[in-house]
Amino acid sequence: MNPKTVMWNEVVNEGIFLIICYHMVLFSNLIWDASVKAAVGVSLIVFLVSLLAGNTLFIAMISLRGAKVNKRAAYIKKKHESIMNERKEALDVLKSANTLNKTMFKHQNLKEYKSNRLVFKHEVQKIKSCTNDEVV
Repeated sequence: MNPKTVMWNEVVNEGIFLIICYHMVLFSNLIWDASVKAAVGVSLIVFLVSLLAGNTLFIAMISLRGAKVNKRAAYIKKKHESIMNERKEALDVLKSANTLNKTMFKHQNLKEYKSNRLVFKHEVQKIKSCTNDEVV
């Protein structure tokens, strides 16, 4: 949660709490008129409800953000696992292809090997330097 948001929430809570305390002081026989006491009572109830509703909404907002973050984290974890599984399968395929190519290199003569397989630059030099008898 953003510290600035938390700070402002606490400032508003303290302000409302001070207003509620002021209402309590007014009820200690400072006001004698019944209609003014009723208005102060209604005002007190409004501030109490606003304090409770504000804090409830604040807690709900934090909970929803947390749920959203958890849902996103679960999605990213699931996506990461699928990518890692695909990568592992691709590496297994490359390993088996490499083994197949090594086997093919051992059992074919040089011209067939060169025509049936993708040859990388460093291998071209090796093939050019080798003769058919030296290829193992």
